[in-house]
Amino acid sequence: MATVQVTVCWVGAQRGDTVELDEQSLASLLWKSTSRETISAAKGCKQWARTSGAIGDYPYRAEVRKGRSVLGTSPIMIERTFGTISAASLFNSEFGCRGSGTVASGAQTYSYFCSLSAGPKSQSDYLTFSHPTTCRSLTLSMTATGNAKGNPADNSTVVVEIQQGNEVQPAIFNDNQLENFTYHLNGDSAALNIWDNPGNSDGDAAYFLTNGSTAYCSSSTGI
Repeated sequence: MATVQVTVCWVGAQRGDTVELDEQSLASLLWKSTSRETISAAKGCKQWARTSGAIGDYPYRAEVRKGRSVLGTSPIMIERTFGTISAASLFNSEFGCRGSGTVASGAQTYSYFCSLSAGPKSQSDYLTFSHPTTCRSLTLSMTATGNAKGNPADNSTVVVEIQQGNEVQPAIFNDNQLENFTYHLNGDSAALNIWDNPGNSDGDAAYFLTNGSTAYCSSSTGI
């Protein structure tokens, strides 16, 4: 958990008014006061420390009150609490990619949660993120081979890239190698592109491995 400092400022208040920090329940959508302070000057600021909880987006607002009457309300602020989720959750949400199994690559066997075609660039899988993502990074542990049961003779070079606008982040690795790559996300629309490097077309697939693949997000599904 992390501590978040929330600062609320006001002007034009009177001594004896109160300033409150309210949080909205994500379940009932009702607002509840989490902190309260009696005002002693017409202009001032109050800072409260809040300990972040579970992953999620938490709406806040500030109010100045005189008794039960609300004198002023701030715009709603969103406090985002980030945490690590499995990359499989994000892939399921964005691409509906639920294929799983085991793949032999090199001298090891790995469990994977999704596999995508990596043939020639014109024929390979090109997937757009169907929803805006709350994730700030995506770390993929992956390997590639033309046969999930193992084929040591595979020697293609595979590209797995994420493109956001004009920014392209490519992971480039050879068949039967284990690759770990972290992509930085900014919430913009994005595409996941996979292909064999030019000149190679041995029917490869990229396999995204269960262990080591994570995303850093403010929701449990990444969207």
